[in-house]
Order: sequence, then C-alpha cells, then structure tokens
Amino acid sequence: MLSDQVIVVDNFFEAVDKVRDFALAQKYHKENVFPGVRTVESFFYDELKQKIEDILGCTVISANSRNGCYQAIFEDDFKKSYVHSDATKWAGVVYLSNSIDGTPGTSFFAHKKTKKTYFEDYLSHHYSKDRFDLNKWNTMSTIEFKLNRLVMYSGKTFHMNASAWGNSVENARLTQVFFLN
Repeated sequence: MLSDQVIVVDNFFEAVDKVRDFALAQKYHKENVFPGVRTVESFFYDELKQKIEDILGCTVISANSRNGCYQAIFEDDFKKSYVHSDATKWAGVVYLSNSIDGTPGTSFFAHKKTKKTYFEDYLSHHYSKDRFDLNKWNTMSTIEFKLNRLVMYSGKTFHMNASAWGNSVENARLTQVFFLN
C-alpha cells in the first residue's frame, strides 16, 4: 500500500562520515513544535537538491525554512513524538547516527476511524485530537534506521519517528530532514 508513497535509498551520501561530522559541529536549538533539537541553519545546497530531484524524477523547491536542517531526538523526547503529516508535497529524512542499524526509524500509519493513510482537510478534527494516541492508529510500515539511508515520502502521509535514544547530539537519533514542494 505504501510502496508508491515511500522511497528508500541506501548509501545516499558519498562521504557520510563528513556529513555526520559537519552535522555534529552545528548549533542546535529547541523549539516546542517537534521533539528534540534542530540546527539553527538549514543546509539544502544545489548538489543535494539535484540528487533528490534525480531520485524523485521531478523538480523540487524548499517548502519552508527548516528544509535541510539537522535534527537530534533524545530518548527523553520520544514521549513527545506524535503521528503527523507535513504540509508539503515531499518530506524526507537521512539517518546519520552510527551503530544503530536495525532500530525502527520511521513508521507510517493509517487512522483507525477514517482508514486514511494521508491527511485530508475535511477530516482534520479526527487527526488533531488523535495524533498523540497511538491506539487510534494502525502501523502500516516501519522503515529500519540505517546509517546513510534516505527515506522520502509524500508529506501528506501520516508518519512518526519510530524510536529515539541518547542524551546529547553526539549519541542521539541524528537525521537531516527535508520539506519539499
């Protein structure tokens, strides 16, 4: 069901260790909109844009100022995670943590009451009240966390980080996130 909505590419970056080191050297800040911390700056450069366009087979533009930023989610932040969709045509994540391969990475869901796997405006009252209660959702698929794996999906698809760990940027669930139209 989700195969046409989720694209998985292993070995996405040629030099993932350099990307990870660069991500670790950035300045992070906390916002209350999402779990964990994100970089102050976003890093969506032309070469990266072209690589994603080649994978998707279409032209993309940044959907918001957070496109391309790095995010770390700590073990204590996992309880703040919730099922959601993004107001974008495409969303995605590249996994950048070491030694965590095989851990659940990103899960995709169907809302039990509406049976929908993606956001629809006219049903938003169901989704907003149910997003923190996993009993209101069926897990449709979970993509395993693997260093240097890109996971791209329709931004409207219901999803959530499937795990979190660590207590610092260096040992947390580290990713680069994308929000594209």
